[in-house]
Amino acid sequence: KFAVYTKANINSEIKEFFAHRLKIKIQSGFNQQLHKLHAMGEINLAKIIDNYKGEENLVLATAHLAELLNLPNINRIECIDVSHNQGENTVASLVVYVAGIMDSSQYRRYNLHKDERGKAINGNDLLAFERVLNRRLANSVTELPDVILVDGGVLQLKIAGQILSRHKLTNKVKIVAIFKGEGRDPMKDRAILPGNKELTVGVKDDPLLFNILHKMRDEAHRFAITGHRKKQTQRMSGSKLDDIPNIGLNKKRALVMHFGSVKNVAEASIKELQRVEGIGAILAKQVYSYFHA
Repeated sequence: KFAVYTKANINSEIKEFFAHRLKIKIQSGFNQQLHKLHAMGEINLAKIIDNYKGEENLVLATAHLAELLNLPNINRIECIDVSHNQGENTVASLVVYVAGIMDSSQYRRYNLHKDERGKAINGNDLLAFERVLNRRLANSVTELPDVILVDGGVLQLKIAGQILSRHKLTNKVKIVAIFKGEGRDPMKDRAILPGNKELTVGVKDDPLLFNILHKMRDEAHRFAITGHRKKQTQRMSGSKLDDIPNIGLNKKRALVMHFGSVKNVAEASIKELQRVEGIGAILAKQVYSYFHA
């Protein structure tokens, strides 16, 4: 244990008392190591304060949302987002806000290929959303959310309402939709709140409301994208690119991320291949020759 005291004239008897009786060493002044510890402590303290303020703001925003939805309180909110790459590797995410915090231990990802009727999803965001929401509401083990936030507009809200009705949860779960504004500017985002008459509000109309809507929408998107990239990497590890000399995992990742799929890589010209970071003229010719031998 250390106690830092910056005055050099501290009484030696006090130092001895703390050292022998309380097992605390008093350091007069800062040496270089203590300067580093002090700086780290200030940074960590600032982060703790920022996190606390962020959590406090979310609690206030949640209470405000409950008021707008005519709910006594809101304990749990879930948000769904869908991500895919040109129709391939469709992944949906579900993130959870509960009891004042974003609870990552309850986050879920869904790998999506077909809907319940066996119809291929192939990048159809509405089908993917319907599939995930049905699966989520059919889960009788996990506590139901008070509110489900969807990234979309009137159409997504309508689909969500139909699914709630199908599961007989219309009076138990509220659906809120948030959709991107003009030019994808977050400050122009709008939200649709359910009620006797749907209420559409913008960020400037109600900034406190968007405090939590933006937080959850962005977190769901981040979590979906992370899962999507992980899925792409797994696919690349066993792709046709493995047989091409001098193409390691990083270059495979760069090729597939640039073109969207191994199929598109195979159809690319030498000049197009050279536009990929890390793929020079020699490697571009090797990749092209492999697929056009």
